[in-house]
Amino acid sequence: MIGGCCSYKARLKIDGGTTLKEGATILFDQAQHHKLFHVLRLRVGDNVCVFDGKQGAWLATIDSLNKKSAQAKIISQHRNQHPPWHTRLLFAVLKQAALDDLIDKATQMAVGVLQPVITDYTVVRRINHVRLHSRATQAAEQCNRLDVPKVEPLKTIQDVLKTWDKQVPLYVCDPYKGESPTSTEENAAFLIGPEGGFSQKEYALFDQLPDLGYSRQYVRLAPLLLRAETAATVALASVAPSATASL
Repeated sequence: MIGGCCSYKARLKIDGGTTLKEGATILFDQAQHHKLFHVLRLRVGDNVCVFDGKQGAWLATIDSLNKKSAQAKIISQHRNQHPPWHTRLLFAVLKQAALDDLIDKATQMAVGVLQPVITDYTVVRRINHVRLHSRATQAAEQCNRLDVPKVEPLKTIQDVLKTWDKQVPLYVCDPYKGESPTSTEENAAFLIGPEGGFSQKEYALFDQLPDLGYSRQYVRLAPLLLRAETAATVALASVAPSATASL
């Protein structure tokens, strides 16, 4: 932590492109203005914390706040930027409430990349990419991380695996196969299937990966069947302690 004062009333992710430094002015966008003015009801003189995912966290004091706009002046750096996190989560698309919960939990568990996928038994086959990114941003603001996980475009699981990096170990989460994950690499990827599980065609695809030089392992997360959003949390918990050790 850097700087003496660390008291603030809101954390906001701002767009990149602004050099964060002492004395710099931050002009908040419309959504942030709404949050500061209408939701939190902050006032001129209140402190906020801002971050952009690259330059650490900075304390700023609101010096202008009215019905139309909000801006703040940076006081000092609050925290250095933490190293990027590389854990990937591949997940079959869920219905909205469950999907929101998964995004929230995965962001809190230091996921680096969120990859929505379509599998044979996936029910929901469309996503609002902008909304998912916004949800991940809100979760990052609330959980004290200094970046936002990357949300990849929706793809079929077959298309994802066609361009898979052989250096990235893939853990296929399955309620009936494999053992509980112990220590896994920080650049690991976890695949969470849909409510109906994977098809035989998909199992055949997964089974041939080691013969093609890929690191693939089945893992069983719990003795009971888990909801997808719960499974994501349990899977990411196996790597979160090492991924966040530098904080």
